[in-house]
Amino acid sequence: MTRRITVLAARLASGGGPLARRRERAARAAIGMPARHPERITAELGRRQEEWLAAVAARLWPQDEYAQIVRDTRPDGGL
Repeated sequence: MTRRITVLAARLASGGGPLARRRERAARAAIGMPARHPERITAELGRRQEEWLAAVAARLWPQDEYAQIVRDTRPDGGL
């Protein structure tokens, strides 16, 4: 499963023109994310990628613990 996550991260990190890169930099700065983080946070996922990511998240956090972690650690409550 780790290899599939790495492959997805590589796909999401590639591509994008100057406007996309500028939007990505602004989004990362807004949440205090390191500039060299491999995944793009502004990328739009395809339906299959979205479903796969949801399945991975459900397996890793079956009781939706990740949502609670986000609520507990983000100053805006994860909104």
